[in-house]
Parts: sequence; C-alpha cells; structure tokens
Amino acid sequence: MRRCVDQYKIELRNPCRQGKKLLVLDIDYTLFDHRSTAGNPLQLMRPFLHEFLTAAYAKYGIGLQPAVSCYNQFYSSKNTIMFDDLRRNFAMNAQNGLIIKPFKKPHSSRDSDHELLKLTTYLLAIAELDDLSNLDHNNWQSFSEYNIKVSIYNFQQFRHVDRPGWKLGWIWKGDEVIWNMWGAEAIYQGNCSRFKGAPERPHCCEKEPVIIDLLPGTPFNKQFSNCCKGGELSSMIQDSSKFLSAFRMNVGAFSNNSTNINMPDNITLGLPGYTCGPPVQVQPTKTSQDGRRWTETLETWNVTCMYSQFRASPSPKCCVSLSSFYNSTIAKCPRCSCGCQGLPGAKCVNRPGDELQLPGDRETEEPSPLVTCTRHMCPIGIHWHVKESYKEYWRVKITITNYNFVKNYSDWTLVVQHPNLQSLTQLFSFNYHPLGQYGNINDTGMFWGINYYNDMLLSTGKNGNVQTEMVLHKDEGVFTFREGWTFPRRISFNGDECVMPSPDEYPRLPNRAHRAAASRPSIVVFASLLILAAL
Repeated sequence: MRRCVDQYKIELRNPCRQGKKLLVLDIDYTLFDHRSTAGNPLQLMRPFLHEFLTAAYAKYGIGLQPAVSCYNQFYSSKNTIMFDDLRRNFAMNAQNGLIIKPFKKPHSSRDSDHELLKLTTYLLAIAELDDLSNLDHNNWQSFSEYNIKVSIYNFQQFRHVDRPGWKLGWIWKGDEVIWNMWGAEAIYQGNCSRFKGAPERPHCCEKEPVIIDLLPGTPFNKQFSNCCKGGELSSMIQDSSKFLSAFRMNVGAFSNNSTNINMPDNITLGLPGYTCGPPVQVQPTKTSQDGRRWTETLETWNVTCMYSQFRASPSPKCCVSLSSFYNSTIAKCPRCSCGCQGLPGAKCVNRPGDELQLPGDRETEEPSPLVTCTRHMCPIGIHWHVKESYKEYWRVKITITNYNFVKNYSDWTLVVQHPNLQSLTQLFSFNYHPLGQYGNINDTGMFWGINYYNDMLLSTGKNGNVQTEMVLHKDEGVFTFREGWTFPRRISFNGDECVMPSPDEYPRLPNRAHRAAASRPSIVVFASLLILAAL
C-alpha cells in the first residue's frame, strides 16, 4: 500500500490555496446515503451539508476521495484532517483521521442528524492551530465543547453587592471561546472572524472576557437558576435567598489534552476593593433532581475573593455626628472626613445642575460621587442622637442622610457597635439582627430598611434620608450618661467603616444633670399626693 501511495500521480484540477489546510472527505455514508431509495437525490444528502462545505471552504482545501489517503508537496500530517465512517480507510494516517457517524436511512434519521453542524464548529475551532497531528480526533465531541456552571456566593454577613453589580473576568489559558451563555452575558463579543461562515458565531471570542449578570425580565429561554438580578447580591443576613448568582456557559476548548479542563488565570470580580486568589480544585460537586439519583460534575474549582476598604477607596465614604438632649453641643462630622473642597478628587455642588446625567438602563460602571458641598464632603452622613431618658430605659434616634446627587443606595446596611445593644428592647422602622462577633459579648448589631418602605436610600434632597428610633434598657451597674458611654464605638455603612468624631468633642453630661434627673421623680410623686388629698 505504501508503494502504491508513493507511485500514485495526483492530477491537480484546481491549484492549492496557500495557507489553507486540507480536509479529505469520504462520500458514501459520510455525505450521502448512496444505497437508500428516494424520489429525489437531495433527499439522500446529509443535513447541513451545504452549510458545512461553505464554512469549511473558508479555512480548508476540500478533497473528495473514496477513502484513499494521499499527500504531496502541499500537504502533510500537520495540516490535514480526514473524515470517514470507517476507521480502516485511514489506517496509515490514524492521527489525521476522524470517525464520523454513518448517515443511513435518511427518511428516519434526517431530523435527528446534526453531525455536520457539530463538525463545522470543530473544524473552525482547530483551523488556526499549527499542527493538527497532535490532536486526538477520537474524542472530538467532548474535546471541542464542554459546559461550565459558575456560582457566585456572597458569604459576608453585612456587606452586599449593589448596582451596577459584579463583573466577572478572567484570562483564558488557550484559544477558548464561549459559544453560548444562559443567565449572564459577555460585555464584548470580540473578534470572531475565524468563524466566518459558521452557522452561528460564538457568544464571545475575547481572550479576557468580562461577564455580567442579566437584568430582571430576561426572556425565559436565556435564564438560569439564581440569575437575572442585575449583578446584585444580598448579604446573608438580609436575604439568604438572594446571596447567590449563577450562570451556565458552553465553552469551546482547543487544548491538545481533551481530558483536562484548563482553569483560566487572573480571575477578577470587577468590584472595587475585591481581590481574588488562584483557583483551588476541590471535590466534584454532586447534584440531584429528585433526591434519589445523584450526578457528579467532572471537576469543581473554588476561587475566594476578599474585600479591603483601603483598596476600595483612598478616602472614607461616610462620617458620624453626635448629639444629646442633655447638652446643646453637637459633635459634627470631622472636617475633610472624605475629602476637602478644592483638592483634587473632591467634586461637590450646592445644587444639582448640568453636572447631572441620567444613568443608562444598563450601566456597568458606578458613577463617581457628586456630593453636596459640606465640611466633611462625604456621600453618607449618620447622626446619632440620644433623645430621651426614662427610669429604666433610654431612647436613641438614628438618621442616615444621602449627600450624593448621583446614587440611590438600595438594600443599604448599617452596623453599629455599642455595649448596650444586647439590651435593645424596641426598634421602629428598621430591621435589626445581632451579630455577636465576640462569643457571649453581644455589642454589635446590623440595621437595614424594610422592604418597599425605606430599603432604598434616595439621592440627596428632602427624601434623601431614613430614620429610626430605638429603646434600650438601662443595664444595672453598666449604664451611664458620663464619658460619652451612650455614643457608639464604631459605625459602618454598607460594610465600610465611617469616620467618628474625636472623643474630646463628644457632648458631655453637665455636672448638675444627674442630680436634676434624680430629683424629678420625687417632685412628681409629691404633686400627685397633693391632688389626691384635695379630692
């Protein structure tokens, strides 16, 4: 056979196109069913044949052979691939042969035969490789495509992900492309010119794709479980049903090793302050539809992303002011807490004007803060006011004010550290959950708005604030109005710590205040006795 091949003279009908690879096609049972009967020869043609040949011709020279392998000075094993339904027909060049499913009985198999459509994708995927002889064509179906499910969990107790949401990015190790996606989409499709002529182009051909969540109301056929929240993720305490986002994608991989799924590098979350570590392979995930049969994924990888306030922003985003009923002094937000007027990066206006622009429906970048001109220049201000004192209880009012003209804060959170929070008796207008970060010491709690009432902190204006009042029990032997004990130790808004006033500026208890407070109940009792005696 080798001698016959070497002595065979090839008659060149059309000149070879420089730079194109060679595709050798068998005819019988590969392109046509030549033995079945039909009223029209077109009925014996394999489905998608014209689309297949048109797409393949853009990248390959096409040769039709009755199962004979020939090479000349134009082609070699490095740039040739052969399709046949019988393995023996390319026994001498096994590394270049691809076994195709035989096409028989077209009347019954026409609707279910998609072999050429799948092979079109495979041919275009490997067209740019320098050497085809290193590929294992035996596993071409699993080699060319695989499905990936990506799940993003927010395990933080009090820090959520607000709009515009997460933007997941990475760098492919090879020449992978994303053929299709459900539950998310790539921002840019990229250059997919190498798939010119394919029945459909990939969803994304970028080497460094950036993926964003779909918006609510996405058509059902593009949705995936736990998708379509616009990139928002709730904290675990606020809503445990919305701290997960997931999507599925169909990836075409062009690695020489078809049994390995190469995890991409440099995974990023696209959120300020978050840094992601390298992928770590863990035990494969097991899933079940009915609890009876369990299926297992091929591979599962974990990537952990950590948050740093210092990496998120060079300056704080909120400040705290303090006041009380027993002193007219107000401890204002420290000057230049979040910036100083006139310095670079500090942009403020006294009233909104032409500087404001309406956000787009699908904005992917958070606008830079444009705040009201104040001494502190913070987008958010929190005021803590000690309002009243009762015999066994005391009352506090908390006001959160939005000074940012260009942002509404949805699903906001407020974390307060105060030693008397363990004795919180009643709360108005807010939700509350103790965090208990120090074992039995419960001095830290989380506040957030009530759905459809005040869970949205609107931009600056008369409605740009939310308020609550809470009643706390005076713990015996602990409670005191002295030395600023009634004021919080730390406050965080949306997970970022706020700037507190200096303790020297706290409203102090006057020297006579504790005596006046102690004598007031005796006066009331004495007056009541006089009234009763008169009756």
